[in-house]
Amino acid sequence: MTVVAVQYALGRLGHLHDLCDGKFGGNTENAVKAFQTAVSLPVTGRVDTALLTRLDGAAARLDLRTPAMKATDPLAYLSNFRSLRMPEIRLNSSNEIFS
Repeated sequence: MTVVAVQYALGRLGHLHDLCDGKFGGNTENAVKAFQTAVSLPVTGRVDTALLTRLDGAAARLDLRTPAMKATDPLAYLSNFRSLRMPEIRLNSSNEIFS
């Protein structure tokens, strides 16, 4: 078992909020327990075949595209500054050209 791969999958699934450091410590164990709870596996905190199978399946179903890539009209999505909570910029100018 590669701990980094398990940590990466747990992080992508929202169960691990730490760096993938390759060490199976308390945070990784808690993330494993959280995932086991979420998928109705016995909560042991240990990585076994059943956990790896469920983890692999869940990670394979993730849609890792950016929100803009998921949008039906990416340009319209990226142009909607208010919904993206981006600051509004106002330019008051008479003859200047902005590009």
